[in-house]
Parts: sequence; structure tokens; C-alpha cells
Amino acid sequence: MVHLVIREAFQGLPVGGMLFHPQQIVHSAPAAVVGGCSGGHITVVAFETQMQVAAPEADARVRVVQVCKSQILVRRAKDGEKITTLDEKEFTLTPNNLVICDGSKPVALAGVMGGLNSEIKDTTTQLLFESAKFARDNIRKTARGLGQNTDASSHYEKGISEYTTELGMARALHLIQELGCGEVTSTHFDCSAGAPRKGKRFTAKVSGINAILGITVPTDVILDILNRLQFEVRLEADGDTMQVVAPRWREDIEVGDPDRAEEVIREYGYEHIVPTFLKAATVTTGGLTAEQKAQAKAKRTMCAQGFYEAETLAFYADADLDMLHIAADAPERKVIRILNPISSHLTIMRPLLAPSLLNVVVDNLRKGNAEGRLFEMSNIYIPKQLPVTELPEERLHLGFAAWGSEEDFFAVKGAVESFGTAFGVELTVERATDVAWLHPGIAAYILCKGERVGVFGKLANDVTSELKLPKDSRANLNIYLGEIDWVAFHALVPAAIHYQPIPEFAPVQRDLALVAPESMECGTLVTEMQRACKQLTKVELFDIYRGEKLGADKKSMAFSLSFQPADKPLTPDEIDRFVKIILGNLKFKLGIEIRE
Repeated sequence: MVHLVIREAFQGLPVGGMLFHPQQIVHSAPAAVVGGCSGGHITVVAFETQMQVAAPEADARVRVVQVCKSQILVRRAKDGEKITTLDEKEFTLTPNNLVICDGSKPVALAGVMGGLNSEIKDTTTQLLFESAKFARDNIRKTARGLGQNTDASSHYEKGISEYTTELGMARALHLIQELGCGEVTSTHFDCSAGAPRKGKRFTAKVSGINAILGITVPTDVILDILNRLQFEVRLEADGDTMQVVAPRWREDIEVGDPDRAEEVIREYGYEHIVPTFLKAATVTTGGLTAEQKAQAKAKRTMCAQGFYEAETLAFYADADLDMLHIAADAPERKVIRILNPISSHLTIMRPLLAPSLLNVVVDNLRKGNAEGRLFEMSNIYIPKQLPVTELPEERLHLGFAAWGSEEDFFAVKGAVESFGTAFGVELTVERATDVAWLHPGIAAYILCKGERVGVFGKLANDVTSELKLPKDSRANLNIYLGEIDWVAFHALVPAAIHYQPIPEFAPVQRDLALVAPESMECGTLVTEMQRACKQLTKVELFDIYRGEKLGADKKSMAFSLSFQPADKPLTPDEIDRFVKIILGNLKFKLGIEIRE
């Protein structure tokens, strides 16, 4: 909806060095309003009415007007068209921007600022006044897109009523007369898009207003309040129905009783409202949901392992994925791009938490924090298809980072295992060699009940070498990153944790030194030993030895085995039998023998 009001004054009388001159107006295309203001009296109008009145110089357009059939054209800018505004900034426009033209070129950026070619100078002898209303979203997008936020655009972004355009023009012309600096003529051009010149009409009910407020406000009080607020009210014969006309400047009023109830109660007084329950209301004790409790427990568990919670933005840029050397065809590259990013560094919704946490780690190292542990529990965003046609999947992930000279793979692995223990599940690991941003020899997938739910490991050397870090921090550079799919993990967690009483009998321990191929993983041996004997409750690796006596590509791994008796103490013969079963299973399945 466009409403454009233009008035002019002329007679050759000086108006602060300005003269008014009538011109023919041409209005075409979906238009907006001329922004900016000139002269002290125009600034006063802007503050009094919250309406910008443009006063561009007419002299600069007289010659052009003669060539262009005396036109003032309100239109969309041509693609690539340029304009230099009053602050001497040049902008390249698009068809999404609205401009005021003299018939051949733009003289104002609609709703934002006037053009430099319409500037009022000491030599100005003619002036044209314009006041208008237009779609606020267009001005907001223009100001943001061009990076040109002005007083005019800030007013128009909030919305200007049709009534205010007329009031602002009338006030500006009144000041011209009152100051005696010019003579206002009767020349008046009103270009309207057909907007009604009366306020909104609607039907309201006294009973409906009282039902919303939950109290009974006397009818005469309601009528008095609405009349004082300059609503036109006519009460019908039934004593309940009201025909109401809102003031022209109240474009915020919507049809229905809720808006009228708001107007009444803010004048009648909120202290009159009596708290009551809704008819369908029930009393509850409140509290957290099961999911909220589980998330809170996860955070407490991470804090207990020495991690501090971090909060980062939900978006970053392609450069952050490049930083982790993620391949161009990787699933993580299928991202949701932001149409109107607030920064070139925040252009995509994140598909991983790792880049966000790595940036935090780098910032800490730059500031001299040589060690630390952080975690973040936030959503990642997975598009269902590209281009996006529906809302993406928001999947909760738990990301964590640890750095410092004291950190190593096993320390982080211990934190991961403790996290699983807190939820009553055992988290195991298997080697991961295909994660681009992790070291292929110091990385592992996290498994819960045999299913992959995450990954962690040391940051890959080629990624680390490209980080912009102080030289003195590289000697002890030791960064570990990990990420757990909370949704997948929590689905495997039992609904309730069943605690067992403390065993009556003390566990019995035995040590075994096993010779295995260099390529054999410790986890493989542990899994086979636990499968062979149910009484084996705990297996810990405490030593690894390599030497010439073992042979080439061989290593010795020493384990501490704990056997927990159930209902009676275990005898030495029983322990020996358990060990033989374990050794027999290892030799049969893996070809592993005890070290002599």
C-alpha cells in the first residue's frame, strides 16, 4: 500500500535561501517514500511526528524536468543502477530497492536518504516537499542490504500510518508560515494507492471484552475509555454490541475483542484483575521432563570430568569446514545456507560442533590458556533435501575438546568411558582411520552396545599445522576433539539404572602378559577375554613391551584381570581354571599365547 502526499509553495519568497516551485507528479510501480530531511524545521517535524518529510532541492531538477516532461517518478531501481546519497556514499542498486527519480535518474533512495544531486545549498531558490508511507519490510531490507541505516529508515522499518504522512506535511508547512520564511501555495498533489481515509471499523462486544479480562468492567466505563482514546463508539440497543471506528493513526488495531480488551485494561488499571484458574486448568507440581533431566545429568557428568561448558553460535562459514579438511563431497558439506547472513563468517548452519569448539580452543591458546577442557551440548542442522523446502532436522550433539601437555588419548578415553558409566552403559572404542580432521592412528569411534554413537581423537597434524597459533604454543600443542550423537546414544540408554549391592567377597586379581602382533588392538584382546569368562569383571592394560626377544612386529601386553565371586569365595584352583579358559580362547580365536 502506497500513499504519497506532495505539496509545494512558490511566489519567489526566500525560505531560508529556498523557493518553492510546482511540478507535475507521476506515480508508477509499487513505490515507497522519499527518506531523509533537510533544514532545521524539517528536523523538528521528524521528532514531533516520527515522520520524515523530504525537502529536496528543485533547482537541480528544473532543467531535467523540462527534458523529461516534468516528471517525478517513483519506481524500482534498475539492476546495477547507481546513486550517491547525501553522505557522499555511492551504492549499486537492485530491483528490490525503491528510488525517487526526476524522470531520468534517481534523486533519492526511497525511505533511506536523499541523493547528493538533490542537496540543499546556499544557492538553492526552489524547494519541493514530499511526505509518504510505504511497506516497512522493503525499507528494512534495503537499509540492511546496502548497509545504510539512517534515522529515516529506522522510522519506516517500524511502520508509518497514513495519517502521520498528512500530519507531518501539515506541520512542516505550518512552520514555514510561522517562521515567516516563505509562502505556502495551494498547489497540492495527492497520489494514493486507494487506501481508505477513515479508521478501521469493527464490531465488539462488552461481554467479549469482560470475558477476556476475567472481570466485569462497567459498560459506561468501557465507553468512556474508548472515547477518551478517540475511538468512535456507538452502543446498540442490546446494550452489549458496539460499533467501533478506530483513530486513523491506530493501524495496529486488529479486528476482534482482544485489542479492545487491551485498550480498556491499560486505562482501567491492571490492579483490578483478579487471578483465577482457567476452567480447564489443573494443578501440577511442575519440574523437568525426562529428556531435560538426562541432558542435565550429561552436563554434570562432563563437569565432573573437568570439562567446562561452552556456548557457541549455531552457524559458521565454509572456511571452518575447510579448516578441518572435510572433503567437498562429504555429507557434512550438505549445509543450509543463510540468505541474509549478518557476517561473512556466519553463512551456514553448522553440521558439526567440532569446528565451533576448535575455534574456542584456538582463541584460548592465543590468550595464553595452555590447557583446558570444554564441552558443548547443542543442535546441529541436517537438511532433509537441498534446496531447502521444509524445516531441517535439529539433532542434539555433545561435543568436547581437551588440550594441554598433560592430555593424551587414554585420558580422553577415560572421560568417555566414565560418561557411559554414569548412564549405566559401557562405551567401547574401535580404531577410526577415515575421519578427515583426526589423526588416523590416534582416533576412535565410540560404540554403545555395538552401535557407533560418536568419535574422538587427536587433531590431525596437517590441520594443527595450519592453525594460526603463537609459536611458543606449538611445542606442547596437544588438541583432542570429540563428538557424540546424543539422540543415538540416549536411545540406547536403559530407562532406569539398576544398582547392585556391594559384593560380599573381595575380588581376586591375576596378571597376564600376552604376545600379540604389532597390529593387534588392545580392545580386541579385552573383548575376547570377557567373552570367554563371565566371572571376569574387569580387565586393565598396565604395560606394553617391545624387544628383540619377542621377534619382529611383535609386542607384549600385560593385563590385570579381576575375578569377582558371586556367592562364595573363589579358590586358587577355580582361578587357574578361569585363566586356562581365557588363554585357550585367545589361542583358538586370535592365535595369542602367554609370554614365557
